[in-house]
Amino acid sequence: MPSWMIRAAPGPALSWALQVLTGIMQALRQKETGGIHKDPARSH
Repeated sequence: MPSWMIRAAPGPALSWALQVLTGIMQALRQKETGGIHKDPARSH
């Protein structure tokens, strides 16, 4: 994430953005594995 985005976002907005980014990353990871976690230990 660009540093200007972090500076521009106060606490609540930053935490919301992090939640959205986390959700997107999890969705992309699930799409890569076909929705099945082959290695649950490394999925975290």
